[in-house]
Amino acid sequence: MLASDIKHKLSRSFITPLGALTPERFEVLKAELAEEAAELLGEEGYEEAAQKLSFEIDLRYMGQSSELTVALPEGKLDAVHRQAIYEAFQRDYQTTYGYNNEEPLEMVCLRLTAVGHLENRLRFEHTKAQLEKTETSQSRRAVYFEREQGYVDTAVVSRAMIDSVPRSGPMIVETYDTTIIIPPWAQVHEDSFGSLIIERSSDNKKPSDEQSVGREA
Repeated sequence: MLASDIKHKLSRSFITPLGALTPERFEVLKAELAEEAAELLGEEGYEEAAQKLSFEIDLRYMGQSSELTVALPEGKLDAVHRQAIYEAFQRDYQTTYGYNNEEPLEMVCLRLTAVGHLENRLRFEHTKAQLEKTETSQSRRAVYFEREQGYVDTAVVSRAMIDSVPRSGPMIVETYDTTIIIPPWAQVHEDSFGSLIIERSSDNKKPSDEQSVGREA
């Protein structure tokens, strides 16, 4: 709690065709939620400048029983704003279900996420675990990653040997409580929080990827 912002989630149910929703009624709904959020954050000591409000809207095709939540663009509910909401829903519906259609939309609920930004919260950017490096912290092992490769000669290193400089796989990183696998097509480095970040190498593809490309060609 000392390291995070305060967040409240509020909602107001209001079922109506999106095309029939008037700008005046929509602004009233938003204002009611914003007032409630401001009161909550104010009671917790957050001034207006430290408050951030983000609106979302639950929509569905007319006649459906389930809805999707999309981010609400800033601005009043004019024709441009209404079209932006419609297009956002269509994109999310296509992504979620693999298709969309031209049916009219129905609003189900207006949602608000209210965040109070904590000025003097704990910061972990400069906090790191002190890990002792040892000369005996590296060895090698035959590791099986993919059928196409068979066993691969792989470095086994201690967690303390990983720093901010990216190291390419194959690699096994060992700690006292876990084992982390870095495949041949990935890299690993330590971020500013002391966490390990594993990313796929841009110049190193999995053997299965190359075979897939060959089959498609």
